[in-house]
Amino acid sequence: MKQHELFITSKIWNDAHDNVSRSVENTLSELQTDYLDLCLIHWPATQNGNFIKAWESLIKLREQGMVRSIGVSNFNTQQVLSLFEVTGIFPSVNQIEVHIRNQQYNLIRDMAELGVFVQSWSPLWTGELSGIESERLAKIAKKYGKTSYQTILGWHLFRGLGAIPKTSQLHRLSENIDVFNFHFPPEEIIFLASLNKDKKIMDYPGDYK
Repeated sequence: MKQHELFITSKIWNDAHDNVSRSVENTLSELQTDYLDLCLIHWPATQNGNFIKAWESLIKLREQGMVRSIGVSNFNTQQVLSLFEVTGIFPSVNQIEVHIRNQQYNLIRDMAELGVFVQSWSPLWTGELSGIESERLAKIAKKYGKTSYQTILGWHLFRGLGAIPKTSQLHRLSENIDVFNFHFPPEEIIFLASLNKDKKIMDYPGDYK
């Protein structure tokens, strides 16, 4: 398989904010490739403010062709704005925790207004739903000939988000890409929206606002 057939994403961890270039060079060497399609700052690391320095470094690497697109992960609105205030450049992507129990309305709205694309990590809620919620979700899924997980992925796409579910099972991989051929009527969207509890899997540096 050739590189142009892949989309390679990597991240800058907190301890590499002071030497982003070396981090990316090491990644390229390990992957045996000349460039990354997307490189993200994994956390805002608000304890030392170094994410600004890391962002400036990523901009330079993009100019040099080592990365083609740059973004962030787990940033709130103010943190994204701080990048722009210093550099005049917004991230192309903000990868955040979004699922049916944590629907992130305000942050997603803000990113849309700023022109920042949102990717949902952990898009498939694996916690418990009530019996009524599970039955209703299963009923919607059956209507479209999908699984409940496929229905949830379809909901992410309906919201204009990119979803990145994780699996190593081939049949799951096939299911995860078979989600582009159904659309939700208003009553189903209202139901799916009602599942929101602002419940997070993780806590974040500089919590979402």
